[in-house]
Amino acid sequence: MEILCWSTLFLAAFINTCNAHVNLNFPKGRPLNLDFLDSVRTPGPCGMPKGEPLSVFEAGTRLNVSWHLNYPHQ
Repeated sequence: MEILCWSTLFLAAFINTCNAHVNLNFPKGRPLNLDFLDSVRTPGPCGMPKGEPLSVFEAGTRLNVSWHLNYPHQ
């Protein structure tokens, strides 16, 4: 058990996080067509204030989420 704990801790130390900006096609993420703004030159979150929910789904509803990657990240 101790080996499992140490192994998990060792592996967790090497996990990298990933950040990316995408344009959410469905469901719409923002009220304007400015869903993607450069976070380097605009304040968070993503350059515009959080608005009201645009899409409401019943719990358990299956849906396809689609997005557009504006530029690849390394």
